Amino acid sequence: MGVKAELRFPGPLVCYLLVFVIAFLSYSDSLGYFFDGRDDLTLIKTGRVSSFDDVVRILATRTLKPYPAEYYRPLSVFSYGLDYHMWKLNPFGYQLTNLLLHSLISILVFSLARALARGDNFFALAAALIFTLHPILVEVVPCTERRPNLLSTFFFLLSLRFSVASGRRGRYFLSLLCYVLSLCSREAAVILLPLIWTYHSLFAEGGGRIVKGFKVSAPYFLVTAVYVLWRIVGPGATAYRSIDLLAMAKVWLSTVSQFFAYLFYPVDFISSLPAAASACVYALLACGVVTLFLSSWKKSFPLLRGRQPAARSAGLFLLALSVISMLLLVTFPFTGRFISHALRQAHGGESFQFIGRAMEFREIQPVKFYADIVSSLLLGTLFFSFFATWLGFLFVANLEGVRDVVEGSRRGKVAALCVSWLLAAFLFYLATVRFGPQYLYLPAVPFSMLVSLGISVSIRSLSLGVSPWKSAVCLVLCGLLVAPFAMYSPLFRSYRGWEGSSSVHSMFLNGLLAILPGIPPDATLHIKGLPSGIASYDEKTPHVKSVVYISEYSVLCWLILNGLEEQRRVVLEERKILPVPPRELSIRIEEESTPADVVMTVVATPAPDGR
Repeated sequence: MGVKAELRFPGPLVCYLLVFVIAFLSYSDSLGYFFDGRDDLTLIKTGRVSSFDDVVRILATRTLKPYPAEYYRPLSVFSYGLDYHMWKLNPFGYQLTNLLLHSLISILVFSLARALARGDNFFALAAALIFTLHPILVEVVPCTERRPNLLSTFFFLLSLRFSVASGRRGRYFLSLLCYVLSLCSREAAVILLPLIWTYHSLFAEGGGRIVKGFKVSAPYFLVTAVYVLWRIVGPGATAYRSIDLLAMAKVWLSTVSQFFAYLFYPVDFISSLPAAASACVYALLACGVVTLFLSSWKKSFPLLRGRQPAARSAGLFLLALSVISMLLLVTFPFTGRFISHALRQAHGGESFQFIGRAMEFREIQPVKFYADIVSSLLLGTLFFSFFATWLGFLFVANLEGVRDVVEGSRRGKVAALCVSWLLAAFLFYLATVRFGPQYLYLPAVPFSMLVSLGISVSIRSLSLGVSPWKSAVCLVLCGLLVAPFAMYSPLFRSYRGWEGSSSVHSMFLNGLLAILPGIPPDATLHIKGLPSGIASYDEKTPHVKSVVYISEYSVLCWLILNGLEEQRRVVLEERKILPVPPRELSIRIEEESTPADVVMTVVATPAPDGR
């Protein structure tokens, strides 16, 4: 009883307040940022509502005027319109909305985890804190254009939370409504459909749980079918772009190599250590993984003998793949040389022409740029292949034990639900051929719950004296996994990427407004030298992986939002990456300008301290 009371402390109200405060403080710096995305100004322009016709336009079209969009997110667009109604073009309000949404989502993670674990405050608090401190969230929260991730996750968790507590019909309909709202915020909400079925199939009482799961999730299937039909034949359906096989392969490789890697290891802090220390850490990790692999193989391989022939064959196949993947990982320093040689030839146009055609901007990017990308993708893919096949082998060999854990304990069911959640998100991104670090905001929720589960189960087992060595090892591994999340969380570390982007946007856009009165209203603006990145920020550890900078339509929408002519044309030319952040940007009108074509050059003055 004493252990149980300790694990349930502090109380839920204190936990809610603690989670909210930490989530808010982690990203409070973003309140001073300007608009820092590529599409945020376009979304604000599209989301403005002055009449009922504007409401119909947003609901019935898939366009971010003046450019077509590849998605249908009316609720997200409405949120920008609401912000515009309240704040006009004051970026503070838009950043505040993002920050409040993230803080409320962190509270929902605590509430959902607590409901799944039947009031275990320790598990729920750890899950919520791991989530809100996870460094991968910096790809979303401070960026105003990535609000769809936040809004969709908010309603996604609400829907799942109501479904978990769906003892009353009203809560069931609220869950269904929140699912619709999540779908209207971002497409990835469709993964809630298999998740609802999985939850009710796992947690339903009595027999026939799979059938009960289908009955409960049937309305969600119907809503999803209507949504998919609308996406296929509704207005703006032709806005989807086709993707060639080479581009698909690149996205698939990125998804396979980075989806789980960014969740487990979002900041490459080991490579930033001195070479000798980095080599030692990698050697220790390799020895630990090989030791675990050999010990698990030794214990699990005999269990395959009692399996059916099909299961035995599948287990042997997965074991063989894991061994091959491990060998490829060990020999990669040697095989990598041949890959680098092939890339050099493709980059120079000597051979491997099909690879050379995939190297965009090879005229200005050195071969090392592409070699680093290919090495990262291949290593990530091999790591994924090794761990996926190894875990698959363990699953097949220990099928009865896994089934007993899932069937016999609520924590086992929570773990199974979180694993299903991660797999559903992973398969969704593979199927839609869309992936980036910013897409891991929602998957970070089940990942955090799994890590928290490992911590809470290990502590409880140690306190009860159950398998003390195994519990201690599990606790140490979870602690080693969580420690970098806290160390490199935005609560304690500075991620300057979005700050640099917003600073560039603020100086340029406001400077452009200042000089426009002297330019003919129908002149085309040719803008040269606008920064598209800051090298010093990308070289830091840690740094934001997916910072974006404004494009031509962003500039045009800024002018329109400030009451200028909608017919003006904007062309961005010769963009550049700054070595350090600028102290100021000045815009110079060139002598070759004509009344019809005004040529401008953006000149950056570097900050004195290079920060």
